[in-house]
Amino acid sequence: MKKKSLLALLVAAVMLLSGCSLVLRDSEVDGLQTIIDVNGETVNKNDFLNTYSYNLSVEQYYASIYSQLGLSYTVDEQEVLSDTANTIITDLVLRQKLTELGLDVFTEEENAALDADAQEQLQGYLDNVREQYFADSELTGEALDEAVAEYAAANLGYTFDSVRENVKDTELSNRLRAYVTDPVTITDDDLQAALDEKIASEKASYESSLAAYGAAANQGTYTYYVPAGY
Repeated sequence: MKKKSLLALLVAAVMLLSGCSLVLRDSEVDGLQTIIDVNGETVNKNDFLNTYSYNLSVEQYYASIYSQLGLSYTVDEQEVLSDTANTIITDLVLRQKLTELGLDVFTEEENAALDADAQEQLQGYLDNVREQYFADSELTGEALDEAVAEYAAANLGYTFDSVRENVKDTELSNRLRAYVTDPVTITDDDLQAALDEKIASEKASYESSLAAYGAAANQGTYTYYVPAGY
């Protein structure tokens, strides 16, 4: 029960903070001005806009790919802005909770394992970069390795430090998830009850509107009930 309450409090905190802790200032205000403050931990305008610009560029990239395939993909800049803020706030809340619980402390052996995992992942990224961008390069040996590493760092953000940070973040997320969920036991009866509830809900919805099922199926939405005729 304690762990379930903790999870509920985390979610509530994120929702609360996302509603009142984001303050976007006029564009003329200096980039060092604080626009997000979560329990004293701040994010300035420059850092926020850098993250927002990256997220927006990713969405625009996907839109261009969809367009080339003849598919529609609308980029909502306001939604990207909101999602960026919520993601930053959520990350700050969870990191603070990890520190409070002492889950962000790593032993020497654990740090060594993170280093090894990060190095392995980075090498995989570099191999892909070499294959995709340097297949026809005349460079060889150490010169090629350096060119690949420089390109990956400058254009894709792939460095040992950045990859290791991602590896560490994944481990921290796993630790927090384990802290919250490990004591929770879900029986086969619980799973069956949840499945029955899903089926009953979709049956009532789709039997009254076959078009709703058709729309869900066309969009690739996972469904638990298929009405007669499909």
